Amino acid sequence: MNKQVRYFLMIIALALVSFVITNVMGTANKKRNNQVDGVKLIVQVSKDQRKPIVRTYKKSVYDGLSTLEVAKIYEEISGKREGDLPCIDLLEDPKVYFSFKKEDQAVQAQDIHLEVLAKNYNSRGEDKAKKIKGQLEKVNDTTYAFQSRRFTTQYEKYFMEELVFKLSYHIDGVEYFSTFICLQSNAPDGTDFSKNEELAQPKEADK
Repeated sequence: MNKQVRYFLMIIALALVSFVITNVMGTANKKRNNQVDGVKLIVQVSKDQRKPIVRTYKKSVYDGLSTLEVAKIYEEISGKREGDLPCIDLLEDPKVYFSFKKEDQAVQAQDIHLEVLAKNYNSRGEDKAKKIKGQLEKVNDTTYAFQSRRFTTQYEKYFMEELVFKLSYHIDGVEYFSTFICLQSNAPDGTDFSKNEELAQPKEADK
């Protein structure tokens, strides 16, 4: 086998490895959460052990991004494959927990504002994404919880929603912005969605 053939085969092998890493394997833990000025948002989604893909920016920097740049952030935090994102279990623990760190030390954040954009995976096309102003419950000095619920119309026995979280907050006088995505569902572990059943009467969103 001559050098050119070996070189070509090596390029093909590297391309295949890159494809597998990028499209088959999930997002590595070390790439799931960035920090700015040492500031990081820590998120625990329900009882799920998977971590969301969190991106944090200075608010002034985020506000200056183009539509295309914001779209790329959404694509990144959406995960690489099915199962890459954590899911809120609405049956057992319908909460998302937030805490803040600076230089790996727990800190208090001020002026926290939360917005959630909910999209129904089982919609019939007429439902648009719903914007929710999130209310946070203080758990302790540095931890907060968001009580989730079903935000869109339910058409089938088991449903799934995509939630885009957007938080703005101040730490040491600087305003930051963090965003991530998680799913939520009323399906017990091991549910086969291919056997889902349509409801005779759709259920409106929870109040």
